Order: sequence, then structure tokens, then C-alpha cells
Amino acid sequence: LERNRAHFLEGGRVRFDGVDEALRTLLLDPQTSGGLLVGVPAAHAAAWETARSVHKVSATRIGEVTAGQGVIVTA
Repeated sequence: LERNRAHFLEGGRVRFDGVDEALRTLLLDPQTSGGLLVGVPAAHAAAWETARSVHKVSATRIGEVTAGQGVIVTA
């Protein structure tokens, strides 16, 4: 935990403005700090892509949610 904390906080790579200590610990815990799955509404996708790029966050689009019944997974 302390190594993750030092790595991400070093050089201001991650800021936790307004985030309480319990959530900081969860986010920096080595067991939970792997990749994140992010869902962004289509109306906000362009803004999210811009912010992601500005902050040099890598991401891969893996799909989209559409209206319907059940779950369909395609590759």
C-alpha cells in the first residue's frame, strides 16, 4: 500500500482533492488498484476522451451498452 501511495502521489501524478482517507486507501490498495472499467454516457464520450488524453490516461474501448433485453457479448 505504501509503495503504491508513494508511486502515484510522487510528482503530483494523482490528486485526491476532497477524497476521504478510506477511499484513498481503497484506490491505492494493490489488490484493487489495477485497471478500471469506466462507463461513459455517449453524450459525454468526446469530453471524456479529451480529458483522458490531456491527462495522459491510456484507455481501450471495449464495447457499448445498447437498449434491449438480456446480455449479448460480441468480440
